[in-house]
Amino acid sequence: GYLSKLTSIAKNPKHYLSMSDIYERNGKLDLAIEQLRKANELSASADLQKRLAVLLAKRGKDCLLYTSD
Repeated sequence: GYLSKLTSIAKNPKHYLSMSDIYERNGKLDLAIEQLRKANELSASADLQKRLAVLLAKRGKDCLLYTSD
């Protein structure tokens, strides 16, 4: 909740990155990806793009596992 309020006040890629980390730890990959995309819009750094690619790949693997059952 705190980070949501903070990002509405000041758009900072670090806040979105922190929110993404929290969502990822809680297994909410879709929300984590969404936050990383927002961070990437504000600062298209190579690190953010790499982290986004890793999460997208992880999400893709999860989708493949669930559809193959």
